[in-house]
Amino acid sequence: MADEARDGVVWRLGTIGFSYADWAGVFYPRGVSGADRLTHYARFFDAIELDTTFYALPALETVRRWGEAVPGGFRFTLKAPKSVTHEVREGHLLSGFARDEMGRLLEVAGSGLGSKLHTVLCQFPAAFRVERLGELGEWLGSLPGGVRYAVELRHDSWWVPETAAMLRELGVTWVCADEAPMHEVGRAPLAGVFSTRARPIVPTSDVLYVRWVGVHAQYDDLSREHVDATARVRWWAERLRAVLAQRPEVREVVGFFGNGFSGFGPAVCHRFRGEVGVGGWSEPGPEVPEDGLF
Repeated sequence: MADEARDGVVWRLGTIGFSYADWAGVFYPRGVSGADRLTHYARFFDAIELDTTFYALPALETVRRWGEAVPGGFRFTLKAPKSVTHEVREGHLLSGFARDEMGRLLEVAGSGLGSKLHTVLCQFPAAFRVERLGELGEWLGSLPGGVRYAVELRHDSWWVPETAAMLRELGVTWVCADEAPMHEVGRAPLAGVFSTRARPIVPTSDVLYVRWVGVHAQYDDLSREHVDATARVRWWAERLRAVLAQRPEVREVVGFFGNGFSGFGPAVCHRFRGEVGVGGWSEPGPEVPEDGLF
């Protein structure tokens, strides 16, 4: 799938992960497995966020197979190791251990994916607070060049001008996340209300990065949507268009849907593509056939 642009902005939209058993016979034709699933996935989406790297560094051959399974225009986001981002000891980011762990990830990602690596996502836990702004800035500034970095911050204390200024100076993207629980997914957030579940969009680079993550494990069955999220994704589409109209320096939107958002990432992502005018449904999708949704 080629890059999809709308009004001069490239939209890269996909899901968080791709190898889910519940997607067999729904998104994937039965019998498709391994790297063939990623090839099938790339027929419909041109980007993916993988969090397997959050838990353990994959073998170089595994990463190469990911890259070989998709066309040239496809892009990967890889999540930085948990051992780097989720250690809350002050100064940890500047330790030799953290440097070496990131170095190994970047070496494997660069060798295995080459130009198909889009972003390295650094997600920090709610225990990571703005008091470590200086440490975070020093760490980000020390990372190797030639790679896009994005940061997701979860504690409320980070929403201050100093955070945005630091990230802008370094050219690092500030990720916006929607962590809505099930009872909120079916509606748009209240206007003007600051919410930890639908954070403000703060552009700090030429890319906007949004994650629709919902709540981890809030759905047992990942083969269907449990909530009609049309109203909420429509609100997000309008919100992103408004930001883009005010920020001509932003040339790309990257967004990923997790199964924890409405239960079945591919369907809600496909619907959102329709809302922003790059293909997909603008209304709830059709019944799922047994030989694969798309």
